[in-house]
Amino acid sequence: MFGDGTAGGIAHGVWWAVVTMTTVGYGDKAPRTAGGRIIALIWMIFSIVYIASFTANITTALTMKELSGKVRGFNDLYNTRVGSVSGSEGFDFLTKQGITVIPFEDMQEGLAAVAGRVIDAFVLNEQVLKHLAKREFPGRVQVLPGIYDEYFVSMALPQDSSLRKPINKALLQLMKTKNWTELRNRYIH
Repeated sequence: MFGDGTAGGIAHGVWWAVVTMTTVGYGDKAPRTAGGRIIALIWMIFSIVYIASFTANITTALTMKELSGKVRGFNDLYNTRVGSVSGSEGFDFLTKQGITVIPFEDMQEGLAAVAGRVIDAFVLNEQVLKHLAKREFPGRVQVLPGIYDEYFVSMALPQDSSLRKPINKALLQLMKTKNWTELRNRYIH
């Protein structure tokens, strides 16, 4: 079927293989021998799997790009619409970095703006954002990992307060229990 000498037969065979892989077949030519038909069958199955995988990879890449949004890290904040609570540590930090920041009254308003695609990112304390995103905006906003400006949170007590030692002891005892891991995972991670 693929005559015209060795070179011609190979050329016809390659053409048949390419046409079979990209469409429904060559039409008027097909292998006649059992060995040729087995090779053709393997080639057709390989072609279907190859084309399906190729299409799936392209679709996945395009979908992931769309799902991941505009912000994947800190440097993306320079070219996107960014919000933070007015007067917060996050707002001040972004301003010092030269990033234009849209002020919001509170975190819920900022996260609602992200969910509604009014802004591309909202910057504030990671643990607080994770808690609110999980509780009030499940599946609608994503908190990216990373700390850009580390600061510490503490409790203020009056000088020489009698509560200092009991609070420290209670926190240390709580940190040794299974409840601590659950609380940490629920509110911090």
